[in-house]
Amino acid sequence: MKNIAVCYHGGCGGHFIFYYLLASNSFSHRNKYTNTLLNERHIKNQFYFQFKEKGDWLDHEIWPENQYHENNQLFHFCNCVPEKNIDCIKICPYINDFRDWFKTVLYKKTNIFRDKNTLSVNLVKKIYKKTLANMPKLKIENCDYYFDLIKFVHSYKERKKLCQFLDIQINDTMEEFVTHYQKLHENLKKTSWIEQPKLTDPHEQFTIEELVQATKNIDPDIWK
Repeated sequence: MKNIAVCYHGGCGGHFIFYYLLASNSFSHRNKYTNTLLNERHIKNQFYFQFKEKGDWLDHEIWPENQYHENNQLFHFCNCVPEKNIDCIKICPYINDFRDWFKTVLYKKTNIFRDKNTLSVNLVKKIYKKTLANMPKLKIENCDYYFDLIKFVHSYKERKKLCQFLDIQINDTMEEFVTHYQKLHENLKKTSWIEQPKLTDPHEQFTIEELVQATKNIDPDIWK
């Protein structure tokens, strides 16, 4: 198996995809603190530590440390691709609908909202208009395989396509991670996270107030 690099724009699920593939037990990856190879128990512990059901989404974020001395490596690159001298297959999860992406990073307080401790409707409107005027590229260029993150989470067929491309067998732990990750997005109303197909209709418009509405039903602790 070749090395695999997960290359993604911030807010498009790069950490999740990293752990999903790591759970296949196809890669050699070491704990960044103990330098020991991760086994299935370690991978599960780290996944559930990072993706907790309650609390700030970023409270327990662990950035994978790319390691170049092992075979069958899984690399993690946010907003970039690997250096040219690294031999690997580059895959790119993305979110197809800008509104889905914006509402996702608002909910998680990541990417453009990472350092915004206090949010108001007016501030979110301002950020939305500014971001819309300078539309981010949600696909990283020069990758070998692209897939819509939300479709991937909802569809076993999409997950199977990626794993066949990478020559990886899907196991129970990987699917367990999907179920848990999907549940973490259940408050994102009027987005593709809860499978409302009409959102993809280019004629369907949503106001800023509707985008911000996702914050109304979230545990207040998230916004501390």
